[in-house]
Amino acid sequence: MNIDKFEKIICEIKKSFEDNKNIIKSAIKKELENGYMFYYDDCIKEVERAKSDILNGKIQEKTNQEIAVIYDGKLDVTINIIINSIYFNNKIDFYSDGANIIRTVIIEIINNTLKNEFNIEKCFELITENYNQEIVENQSKYDKIIFIGDYFELNNIQNNINKEIVYNSYGFVKVYINSLKYKNEHTELVKMSYKKNIGIEYYYDINEFIENVREDDTVIIFENIDEISKKIKVRKIFTYNEFIDDYKFEYIN
Repeated sequence: MNIDKFEKIICEIKKSFEDNKNIIKSAIKKELENGYMFYYDDCIKEVERAKSDILNGKIQEKTNQEIAVIYDGKLDVTINIIINSIYFNNKIDFYSDGANIIRTVIIEIINNTLKNEFNIEKCFELITENYNQEIVENQSKYDKIIFIGDYFELNNIQNNINKEIVYNSYGFVKVYINSLKYKNEHTELVKMSYKKNIGIEYYYDINEFIENVREDDTVIIFENIDEISKKIKVRKIFTYNEFIDDYKFEYIN
């Protein structure tokens, strides 16, 4: 997509968010009652972050694709993938039954903005009912299928999908920690996992940790990082502080 047009679309989306701010905040409030924690300002920040990644050349993707995304419904993931897809002119079907209230509002606002301001037909759709069965039945129409989350959940779906699935472990991390030595940090991780709906698998034995990490994993290591990193091959290694400050969704081509 032309950069000027892309930036105009981003401006209109942010304007539409502001025009519908009360509706978005109301949906967020309802999601809090369901255990999902979001904030209005984070919606704007994620739009800007995704835009910046594209303009800085961090994201490369094929154009004019039809893509299925299977995930738990995280709002930052939803917004990030939508912004990327607008630029690359891809249509996205989101498969999940999580955070349906806020996702429905956000997707409706963006689809309406694209249609009313730029004459771009509906690009984004939610599949929420029986979505595990729906993706199996619809798989042939997609150029790409992306799964975001726990690898073991991926295995359950992969058994019924006849094409390669692009895996992204965002929202699920493995941690090697001495919970007695790092008691406060352990508590903060528990709080963060609840606040941001992150699944954390804790390992207290180094050998067990090394045996159970996979190439696609994101991990947090509290000590002996240099030594341990030589024994494992993973997607990304965080220190505790790096994870607290910098853990964000990253699009995988």
